[in-house]
Amino acid sequence: EELVGTSHNLVRHPDVPPAVFAHMWADLKAGKAWMGIVKNRCKNGDHYWVFAHVTPSWGANKSIIGYHSNRRAPNSEVIREYIQPLYTQLLEIERTAGSPKDALAAGEKQVLDLLRSKNMSFNELMFALGV
Repeated sequence: EELVGTSHNLVRHPDVPPAVFAHMWADLKAGKAWMGIVKNRCKNGDHYWVFAHVTPSWGANKSIIGYHSNRRAPNSEVIREYIQPLYTQLLEIERTAGSPKDALAAGEKQVLDLLRSKNMSFNELMFALGV
């Protein structure tokens, strides 16, 4: 899926585990805001890291009519020391899990286990990392 932002389309880079985006979409479809660090890819093949705060946009009948993303440059040290190793670990778990459905479930389980071990939500983890 694509998330239309203020000036770019946010398209999942292959280095970002599907479980991270599944978590984002689950929160958004439930009407919650989501925060996280993602690696976006550009049409020309380049990439860039962003700290994204994504929120649903609501229509007059209280239904979600779209999504809005505010982004800023994240701390490069946090990316290097925490995010890239975590995403590499998740991708490896997903790669070895079998079918795409099993891979996504394995990645989501790993994310949930991490959040439970820290007694944090995904958004709280992003704040704790100092992004």
